[in-house]
Amino acid sequence: MIDTHCHLDLLKKDDLEETLQDRGLEYLITVGYDRKTIKNALRLSEEHSHVFCAVGFHPHEADKVRDEDLLWLRELAQKHPKVKALGEMGLDFYKDYSDRKRQ
Repeated sequence: MIDTHCHLDLLKKDDLEETLQDRGLEYLITVGYDRKTIKNALRLSEEHSHVFCAVGFHPHEADKVRDEDLLWLRELAQKHPKVKALGEMGLDFYKDYSDRKRQ
């Protein structure tokens, strides 16, 4: 079984260890949604062979994302061996925290 969307960096240490040792999960994909959480996701994926990551910028933060952020994200997606997906991205018109065109 694969958990395709989790936030391992939000777990307390004991909960993290329990989740990482869950025998029902063969792989986990932890998601980073801003620079800080992307770096955390990368670190966790590098520390654990069965953890991979998805990276992206949450649509609620779209107004804060700069061109350099997108270039960094592209480079990670293309070159980092533990990045397997783009995630936490998309259009969120329900809450409208960010400009629709920018999303």
